[in-house]
Amino acid sequence: MKLSILHLRHRAPPAPAMSVPQHSRTAVLAIEGEIDLCTAPAMMRKIGSALSLRPRRLVVDLSLVRFLDCAGLNVLLAAHRQAAPHTDLRIVANTRATWRPLEITRLHETLVIHATVAEAIAAPCRAIETDPLPAGHLVA
Repeated sequence: MKLSILHLRHRAPPAPAMSVPQHSRTAVLAIEGEIDLCTAPAMMRKIGSALSLRPRRLVVDLSLVRFLDCAGLNVLLAAHRQAAPHTDLRIVANTRATWRPLEITRLHETLVIHATVAEAIAAPCRAIETDPLPAGHLVA
């Protein structure tokens, strides 16, 4: 199953493109471009649509994301909370533009991060744990 690619209008740089192919019971949401205050709401809607299909696992591929700010990090954290306990959420972050914000905010300790989509799909499921961050926690 493939959801449509989402194109957004946003400042001078092109907006992120998003697509969701489904591999068995795993959906992969590939995001490209910049994720910031202007584009984060569209990313959240796309993740929400993918989660509404109730896949066993949702992989959010940030490999082609050139910029990720706190609005994008908050989307990932909200998706993590929304996914549990029905969907195993995995993030692919393999560039400095995506890994560094996750590391600085210590979200790499909460989210499950992989270097490639293949690793994220092949990795065994982990038990859904209680979220160590309080519900009101936002990334600043």
